[in-house]
Amino acid sequence: MGKAGCEPNVVTFNTLIRGMFREGRVEDAIGMAREMVQLRCELSCVTCEILVQGLCKEGRVLQACELLLEFSEKGVLPEGFDCFALVEVLCGQGCAVRALEVVYELWNGGSVPSLVACIVVVDGLRGLGKIDEVQRLVKRMLDEGMVLDVVTFNCVLRDICDARRTNEANRLMLVALSKGLEPDDMTYRTLVIGYMEEGGREEGELLVNEMLDRGFIPDLASYNKLISGLSNCRRSTSRQVNKFDR
Repeated sequence: MGKAGCEPNVVTFNTLIRGMFREGRVEDAIGMAREMVQLRCELSCVTCEILVQGLCKEGRVLQACELLLEFSEKGVLPEGFDCFALVEVLCGQGCAVRALEVVYELWNGGSVPSLVACIVVVDGLRGLGKIDEVQRLVKRMLDEGMVLDVVTFNCVLRDICDARRTNEANRLMLVALSKGLEPDDMTYRTLVIGYMEEGGREEGELLVNEMLDRGFIPDLASYNKLISGLSNCRRSTSRQVNKFDR
C-alpha cells in the first residue's frame, strides 16, 4: 500500500487485526497493533476492543492486561477507552484484585474507567471479601464524582458494618451524600443496625432521626422500635440484635 502511495489508516489496521484473530494468528495481531504505534497511526477504541476480545477469547486475559498497560505507558491509549470488557472477564475468573490493579494503572495513566467498569470491580472485590480495597476504590470514585447506584452502595455499607466498622461506613455515606447519592430506607437501616450491634446508641439515634426527617419511617411504631433497639444495645464484641430484619 505504501509503495502504491496509499497510506493505511486505523480502519485498515482494525480490519487486518480482526482477520488475524479470526485465523488464530494471535501474535501477528499483536504485532500489527504495535506496528500501528510505530507508524504513529492512532489506536482507536475499536482497536483496543478487538485486541481485548481477541486475546480473551484465546484465553490470554493476562496478556490483554499487559498489552493495555504497555499502550498506557506509551501514552497511546485512545481517549474514552473503557476497560469494562477486560475487568468483566477478570472478575468472572475470580481475579478481581488484578482487575483493580489494571483499573488503577490505567486510571493513573489518564484513562478514567467508566462507572459500569468500577461497579463490576466493586462486586468482584466484595465476592472475595476485600473490604479495604472496596472502600479505597469507592472513595476514589467519589473523588472523581462517580457515585454508585444505591443498591450496590448499600451492599458496600453492609459489608463494612458486618466487619464492625460502622463509623467508617457512616463517614463513607456522608461523602457519598455530598457527591449526589440518593439514599433509601435500607441505606440508613444498614447503618442503624450496625450501630445497634456495636453499641453506638447516640450515633444510631441521630441516624433514626434523619430517617424520620427524610420520610423513611412510616409510622410512630416503626420509630419506637428502632429507638428501643438502640436504647437496649450496649457496646460488646458480640452481636446484640437479631430481631430486626435486614
